[in-house]
Amino acid sequence: MTRNTVRGWGNLIGILFQPVYPDNVWSERYGDDDYESGSFKTWLRKKYTGPYNYLGYFEQYDVAVSQFADFTEKLSNMAVSEPFHLREYKNSQDEKIIKYAPVIDLTLDELDDSIIMEDSTVDLLERLVVSSILVCKGEGTVEAEQLGKSMVRRYYQRFGEVDEPAVGPVTDMLIYNYDYGDGWSVDITRMNDCDDLIENGFLTNIELDEALDTVIEKHKPVCLHQDGMFVMDDVGGFGGFIRLLQIINKPDGIDDSDEIDETESKEYTKRWAYSMGWSTRKVSNKQML
Repeated sequence: MTRNTVRGWGNLIGILFQPVYPDNVWSERYGDDDYESGSFKTWLRKKYTGPYNYLGYFEQYDVAVSQFADFTEKLSNMAVSEPFHLREYKNSQDEKIIKYAPVIDLTLDELDDSIIMEDSTVDLLERLVVSSILVCKGEGTVEAEQLGKSMVRRYYQRFGEVDEPAVGPVTDMLIYNYDYGDGWSVDITRMNDCDDLIENGFLTNIELDEALDTVIEKHKPVCLHQDGMFVMDDVGGFGGFIRLLQIINKPDGIDDSDEIDETESKEYTKRWAYSMGWSTRKVSNKQML
């Protein structure tokens, strides 16, 4: 969509991509994180099972475009550094300036090599409706030039009626980064139907009809089928999760060695995991948020 250029990325800021946030308003990027007190589960249900009306100030189209203009103006003649992989190849930490150029004329790779940005150039606007940009595999997508040709009016509780650019189906997969220190990556795809679940006995037509009613009437996402095990926070990513499973599933007949640190023992690991909400109990689909 961007053709790996700063200009191409900038043309889609406020349409698909998040704006360049000023340094002093980092909290605006995640403006929906407004939990303060009370039951966390109740807050989640209320926050994410109703019409999702998030619209941060900087996600308004005119504001996002203005922020990008400020960004390009401040970096109208920036130093472009040698790529990171060349520095690693030379085993050198020293930056080598290869040219000076306006940021608007750079590739995204040159931008990433030259300055540290807390804002990612691939992060989508939070206000985007997933179904409006995600297509089923095999279906056609639109080109960047076809986006933002017209404006649509939507209502937001915080700002009232807002005009924003029209979007279209641009991809058959979204990547949801659930970080919190562990870096979990979730691929989100879209299916035309649920025929495979029904054919394999994982879902009945009655359950599907009930799920559709829930989505339409309560604006609540419904889990139709699940397979595999749950992951958890603060476990150290994929490698840490594997290590946790190895320790927890160690045969009971094998004693922990006295030389092993207590935090590596089966008893300690299970106690810690359960305190973090780990469970092998299968949760029913209806109980999934």
